Amino acid sequence: MPELPKELTDLSPIRENQRFATFEARYRGERVFAKQAKDPELAESIQHEINGLQIFDELATTHELNFAVPRLLLHGTDFVVTSWAAGKPMGLDDAAAATPEEIEFFAQAFVAIDRFGQVEEDRKPLFNLQTQSADESVSVLRERLAAVDYPDYIDPKIFKDGFEYIEASLDQLESRLAHADVNPSNILEAAGVRTLVDYEFTNTAWPRFYDLVNLTSSRIVLFPEIAASMRQLVRRYFEVNDGVSTDDSMVQLNVVAMYRSMSLAWELITEPNQHHNTMQQMSPEIYGRLAKMVKTILGGELYSESI
Repeated sequence: MPELPKELTDLSPIRENQRFATFEARYRGERVFAKQAKDPELAESIQHEINGLQIFDELATTHELNFAVPRLLLHGTDFVVTSWAAGKPMGLDDAAAATPEEIEFFAQAFVAIDRFGQVEEDRKPLFNLQTQSADESVSVLRERLAAVDYPDYIDPKIFKDGFEYIEASLDQLESRLAHADVNPSNILEAAGVRTLVDYEFTNTAWPRFYDLVNLTSSRIVLFPEIAASMRQLVRRYFEVNDGVSTDDSMVQLNVVAMYRSMSLAWELITEPNQHHNTMQQMSPEIYGRLAKMVKTILGGELYSESI
């Protein structure tokens, strides 16, 4: 792994995983955060992060958001340095229902991104930033799932039906700005300020509602204790987002949820790797909830009603 710039001093490791190493450091006397790709093949993700920070910095400058955005200070082919985001990860407890205040925070944040973010009317949406189209994104995921051995309790027809539903509905998706990884661990809070970090997946070509569905659908499947409050979050989102209705958005929401269900299945069946850091493993109980979400969508109901 190449060295970080010599302008950074007092370098102290924070965390390292299969994909990146992160550090606390000083730059021109200021406390900063540095992130570096561990493999040259991941350098593209750093460039996505730089682009995402620039987009959200402009958004925060021109619109009132309920979260702060780190300042981009230095960057290179395989690293990025930002201002330090103070605080600890937001305390959303996956073993207990989200509080009304937490639900309101996420609803308002997602609505702001939807309202104020860039809309790519002439650009087809993606589900994977390493692919060129949604069709390719789906094909890559299908191949990944087909390449693993399923536990005996999994019915492969669930995946077959899920992919067929996605492919039949791709032409109804709109491209929108999404951070694409809004979750409690990426929201640091201190002194009443919440800062959204980690812009590696940010892009203007995600399907609309991706942030909302990405947070809620996975938690409905993984954490039964919080599932009902995730449904409340979806409902609150549409109460806040004037002029946008659940009925008119149903297909877009469900296509994203179906893709996330297929992706989550693959993550739970495989060990953490350069494509995902998911630590949970598939179990009969988790599979039962995932299969129920798939069947709810196939039955024409909103994904969040599967609980």
